[in-house]
Amino acid sequence: MNIALWIVQIILAAAMFSGTYLKLLFDKKKLQTMMPWSAEHDGLLKFTAVVDGLIGLGLILPPLVLGTYQWVAYAAIGLILLMIAAAIFHINRGEGKQIVPNIIFAALALFVVWGRR
Repeated sequence: MNIALWIVQIILAAAMFSGTYLKLLFDKKKLQTMMPWSAEHDGLLKFTAVVDGLIGLGLILPPLVLGTYQWVAYAAIGLILLMIAAAIFHINRGEGKQIVPNIIFAALALFVVWGRR
């Protein structure tokens, strides 16, 4: 079970780190074709980039640095809350089809919360 949880944690952390990279360092015009909302919400884009990065760190570093998994569960809860907020945001914009990744990431994070509680 520990191996399965680590695999999911690494997958989620990689997704969060890629989100941070895309939102902060990727070409703005290319990003706007991938995420149309980014053109209208620059502050939200930067905020979510930082949150993505912090969640990614929270999924990986605590057991490596502190030797505890408690903080991993908190990071996974943060990821679930972020995915709920993102899904609501997309639904309000009429982009309901785009919430599938949010649901998948939230489900994987719920598995981590369950396993690391």
